[in-house]
Amino acid sequence: MKGLSKTTELSQKVALYRDRGILINNQSLKPDLTRAYVESYQSHAFPVVTLYGTALHPQVVANSFQSMQHKLLDLHHLIVAYNPEQNPRDRVLGTIVGVEFPPTPEGGWKVQSSKANAPCIRAVSVIHRQLEQAEEIIEMQVTGKMKWTVSMEHKYNLDECGFLVAGSEGLRVRGSGGWRESTPQDLKSLGYTYVPYTEAMPELLACFDENEAKVIDDFHGQKVVCLLGGINGVIHYMGIGLTPIGKEKEAYISQMLASGISYVDVDGDILPEMLAPMQRLVNLVKVKK
Repeated sequence: MKGLSKTTELSQKVALYRDRGILINNQSLKPDLTRAYVESYQSHAFPVVTLYGTALHPQVVANSFQSMQHKLLDLHHLIVAYNPEQNPRDRVLGTIVGVEFPPTPEGGWKVQSSKANAPCIRAVSVIHRQLEQAEEIIEMQVTGKMKWTVSMEHKYNLDECGFLVAGSEGLRVRGSGGWRESTPQDLKSLGYTYVPYTEAMPELLACFDENEAKVIDDFHGQKVVCLLGGINGVIHYMGIGLTPIGKEKEAYISQMLASGISYVDVDGDILPEMLAPMQRLVNLVKVKK
């Protein structure tokens, strides 16, 4: 058998390192034999919209991002409290140990016209390597067998939410001004009208499935987006799920750092003893999707 590589770099963004660390909040976090670190970017503000038709105003993210600190990093949202019938046990992987969001710009947060400029939360999480399948998850990312991403876990108050409706035709006039006039200019310039959840008519409320937190229909042919937390509310972050597929396409893992001996030989081939546990983990994720 070929010798094992103790420091095997497989790409610029995903590597197995002994000495490299991640800097966040003036802390340099370095992996060792019992802890690995994951750097991720998530909760991109509107105009980024999730696959469920929901979005976050940048001011809401700014109001809320610190609640993510010291929360769970879990596998694929497999936590008993989230779904006792389908999740018989908790699959905790670690803890979020650092979060950052850009400082509020002069004049306050405004929605950007381009998704590329949308601010987001940068988070660093520790993976406790003694936990079940933690080593396999790290190796799957490092070897390229699984490209993990991140998915948010949060709560919100429906009364603070609101709807963005493309255009204004068909919207019932509110008072003398109407929703179009009360919509902030940054949203209006993108072609949207903002309707607070508490003021929405039944036909608009019917576009949103409260139980699934998902937009399920348009409004008289007009696109609908649900702004969780509205334009200046708060959402409560509960954690991050490590998953192969997330609802926010723009979310991603930028690096995963661990130290120790790799299960990859010097030529980059996966050693046979890793194949069986990798397949078990892939099967688990497929069943829970």
